[in-house]
Amino acid sequence: MSYNLNTTHPLIENAQKYTYYKKTVSIHSEDRDSLKYPLSSQFDFTLPQDYLNVQSVKLSSWSFPFNMNVFSASNNNVTLTFKINKPYNPGEFDLPNILQNAIFEALYNYYTDGNYFSITIETGNYKYLQMATELQNKMNHVVTVYLLAYFSEYHPDLIPEFESNGGYSGFVVVYNAVGDKIWFGNTRDGFILTNETVNVAQLQVDACNPYKNTVPSFYDNGLPGRLGFTRCNSDSVKVLDVNEVRFYYGDVNKVGDNGYWLKPDPALIGSTCYFIEPPFKLNVAQIVSFYVDIQLLNCIDELSPYNLSTFTIQNSQTNGVVNSAFAKISSENYSNNNITQFFGYSSVPFKYFDPPAERIRKLSIKIRNHDGSLVNFNNLPFTFTLEFGLMANSALKEYKPYIPKAN
Repeated sequence: MSYNLNTTHPLIENAQKYTYYKKTVSIHSEDRDSLKYPLSSQFDFTLPQDYLNVQSVKLSSWSFPFNMNVFSASNNNVTLTFKINKPYNPGEFDLPNILQNAIFEALYNYYTDGNYFSITIETGNYKYLQMATELQNKMNHVVTVYLLAYFSEYHPDLIPEFESNGGYSGFVVVYNAVGDKIWFGNTRDGFILTNETVNVAQLQVDACNPYKNTVPSFYDNGLPGRLGFTRCNSDSVKVLDVNEVRFYYGDVNKVGDNGYWLKPDPALIGSTCYFIEPPFKLNVAQIVSFYVDIQLLNCIDELSPYNLSTFTIQNSQTNGVVNSAFAKISSENYSNNNITQFFGYSSVPFKYFDPPAERIRKLSIKIRNHDGSLVNFNNLPFTFTLEFGLMANSALKEYKPYIPKAN
């Protein structure tokens, strides 16, 4: 039925025909209000115009930094604690050494009082040998500081001799390139890596940490986990034969050592060395991937890290989240490439609206890790582009072009 009446202004029928076109929007992290949103990984932004009849939205291009800090207090992976439970006792060998007797006295009292040593590595990124050197120097340093404090109170006359000997130097930490592991050793004292220890100071940091994880997880074990340990204490093993800890593939600490990186201290009669080998490999790499959440545009279902809850103890339940993220950014971290790359551009997900969304003008973005913690870009800039698929209502038009004939 037609309602076009005999009038000079007839009604135009709605032909329900649309023109599909794409519109891209470029967004930079510096576009946000830094006072309102100091963290670049979470902010709101207003689009330059109203986007009407939105059929689809996808992340078409991006450039994220990938040289963020792997080790930091906000990531809760810079602290390691240990105890010296079997200090070298010169009295067992009738060694008349006043300094070594005082060192034994100090370490023995410290252990029996239930104390432990704690080190904090420098924030940043490490290569394998750098991590081994950092740990060795920090462990020897913290013991040296304690012994100096003890001597200043009980044996001040021994401080010059102790300092002239270079302080405490029992710990030796090396990297096994074949096994890809960090090995801990001591040339004189038995020790325990107290991986079960919870640092009270770290709990205070977590209380006001905007980057802490929001999902309980068994995976994150702090610095011990990165070094290849579980959350169980690791007790050192007494070395009965130096060949037990020899690296047969070549030199370790210096040219010509032939893989013998741990030997008893030759200056201490009857001394025995101890070592710990972690069960797993060293991990100093960046995160494998992170997620981009955009409110109202999330379209990726995501499983959550396993934890003991009412959902995981029942077979019929799951702790996964529907429409948890908008995009997943994976990375190939090469030494000369600090920009993320997606493994397959054809697999980029997109949000589809049916019927089309009437209007989109303001969006809220959050860039997070799998455990829910915000990605810490350390104020490094990033940018990405959103591609909107729009449907424009088009009235039925009939064109009658005039094509002049050639002479």
